[in-house]
Amino acid sequence: MLTEELRPKKLDDVCGQELNIKIIKGFIKKEKLPHMLFSGPAGTGKTSTAECIARELYGDEWREYYIEQNASDDRGIGVVRDKIKREAEISTLDFPFKIYFLDECDALTKEAQDALRRIIEKNTDRTVFILSCNYKNKLIEPLINRCVYFPFKPLNKKDISEYIKGIAEQYNIHIQPVALEMLASISKGSIRPVLNTFEKFIATDQKEITPNIVSNYTNQITEKDIQNIMSMISDRDVTPIDNYIENVIIGNGYEPAEVLEKIREFIKKTKMLSDKQKLMIIKLLGDIDFRIAQGATPAIQLKTFFAYIIMQIGK
Repeated sequence: MLTEELRPKKLDDVCGQELNIKIIKGFIKKEKLPHMLFSGPAGTGKTSTAECIARELYGDEWREYYIEQNASDDRGIGVVRDKIKREAEISTLDFPFKIYFLDECDALTKEAQDALRRIIEKNTDRTVFILSCNYKNKLIEPLINRCVYFPFKPLNKKDISEYIKGIAEQYNIHIQPVALEMLASISKGSIRPVLNTFEKFIATDQKEITPNIVSNYTNQITEKDIQNIMSMISDRDVTPIDNYIENVIIGNGYEPAEVLEKIREFIKKTKMLSDKQKLMIIKLLGDIDFRIAQGATPAIQLKTFFAYIIMQIGK
């Protein structure tokens, strides 16, 4: 898998997090590593950075002094009091401390977080904790306050584009400029979608990447699809819209979040709606996005959304 094959081995190789890396290298140079909290979206380098810290501290034997656990696998207080506490209390012989990387710690219950806070306090002399989460606001304040906070921002398009060019050069793949821009946009600030798409390019021996290939391989809804469905609204008939949602949007397996984002972009630019109507519809888009994320049926939610737009245009 490219996600593992191309994972950074040195801190200097981590993409798009220059200030964080500069500060962390300063800690390593002074041989004083604090407990740290990495927070940000998936695919922005949190796990890679933790591994690079271990590599730079411990060399080839870094895995002997680096423990990694995903808190979402078992989020209760039991795993904290048993496994994490037991591992944290073990001292190392060759180094002053080991590293315990706890990923998705925002999945832990409040009771588990409180227990973790006490474990961190009691084992600072033998274990450095690196906590990683997607949502810092889900952590209790006492846990946050015991760590140096590092926000991992989504990568900008320039960083993503340079990263894509590097992968393409490494695998002797030529990417047309428009295709490069499409890949950078699709990434949404994360390296992982780019690597997953390149897996497909490599598997099918693609050497020339065109915009059409990017569209086909990433299964992205097109601007034309959005224009087609939005053009049906003026007829004030939900039947063709429902059919289009079933046959094209759901039938092609388009991601609901991507569909909603494309619709949002169209709504912001269109002149067929007043500013007041746009604001109401964009608010509804957020509500529908939340419902789908919570498990609601995408087709029903999208049909409801377009029925609402028809109502708004008729006012």
